Amino acid sequence: MTQQNWKDHPVSIAALAIAGTIAVGVLLYKEVILPTHTLSLSNEIYTLSKERDELKKEKLAQNNLLASLKNENQALSKQLINMEASNIFITENPYPAGIDQVRIGDKLTKITEIYNKNNFPEASVEIEDDKRYVTVRNANSAFRYITYFINEKKPELTISHISFSGFSMENESSDILQERIISAFGRPDTNPHGNLYTWESAFNTTIFKLHKDSYILMERGYAPGYWPEES
Repeated sequence: MTQQNWKDHPVSIAALAIAGTIAVGVLLYKEVILPTHTLSLSNEIYTLSKERDELKKEKLAQNNLLASLKNENQALSKQLINMEASNIFITENPYPAGIDQVRIGDKLTKITEIYNKNNFPEASVEIEDDKRYVTVRNANSAFRYITYFINEKKPELTISHISFSGFSMENESSDILQERIISAFGRPDTNPHGNLYTWESAFNTTIFKLHKDSYILMERGYAPGYWPEES
């Protein structure tokens, strides 16, 4: 019996064929598939990095635009405040321009009728539980607060007096409100009690001013409880 070379054995031939196929596969993966896949990943990473950089630039541009718009809005707000503060009174009217629709003697209901979201989008109206007074906020750039005091003894709940407060202006080094009142109504009435000032004004009213940022408007003949009696 002739001895067969192991290389000629069918099993050996199959094993060599498989080994050759594996070797070719490994070589193909290392030399073709892997470099191609690596290049593809590199391109994808580059594209994603570029998109990320573009998004960063876009976000920075949006932030810069937002900051610019915010600064512009603040500048316009200051201009509005200064404009309204410079033109508080028109034709000797003791009620500030723009918020003169509700007056002493009007009913409480008129406050909510006038200060609605259509007329004053930024304003808020707060009615105290026992309806002794109503506070309107942010209806005017010059005066942040308007407080309407109600005569609860009257069934119709009418307004007895009004406080305009929170006066603001970019230049607060001087008493701008005092200057505006004097410009509209002249020098204050003689008052020996320091910084307490009064002016007789139209619509049968009297202006009382104690603080730099506010004044009270009352029907003539009446005065705040803390106001000293004239000697």
